[in-house]
Amino acid sequence: MRLAKGEGVAGWVALHGEPQLIRHAENDARFASRVDKKTASRPATWPACPCAWKNRILGVLEVLNKKGGDRFHEREIPTLQAMANLAAVAVESARLYDQMVERARALNSELIQATARPARSRPAWKACSLPWRMGWWLRTRTAGSP
Repeated sequence: MRLAKGEGVAGWVALHGEPQLIRHAENDARFASRVDKKTASRPATWPACPCAWKNRILGVLEVLNKKGGDRFHEREIPTLQAMANLAAVAVESARLYDQMVERARALNSELIQATARPARSRPAWKACSLPWRMGWWLRTRTAGSP
C-alpha cells in the first residue's frame, strides 16, 4: 500500500527515518483509518521501521500481527530494523538491475542501427580496406613459398 510521506504511521516513519512501536493505534494521531479499512486488521501493537539505503528511505516495513497474537516489544525493533535494511538493499539492487537491463537494451539498439546500414552507404575505403590489406598480407607471405 502506498502512503504519502507524513500520512499515517508509515508515512511518519518515512518522513523522520525513525522506527516506531505503536501501542494503541486508536489513540495515536498518526493513525490512518484508511489503512485499517484496507488491511481489516487492528493489532494491539505493531512496529514500523524505515527501509534505508545510503541515507535514503526507500520504504517502511510494518509488521501487523505476531504469531500467537502476542504483542510486540521494544527489544524486537533492532531485529526488525535489520530486516528492513536488508529489504532496502534488495529493492535498490532490483532497481539497479532494471536500470542496467534498460541501458543494455538501448546500447544493443544503437549497435543494431549502426551496423544495419548497407555497405554501399559506408565510405568505399572503409568497405574495401580490410580485404585489400588481408590480400596484401597473404601475397607477401606466400610469395617465396613453392
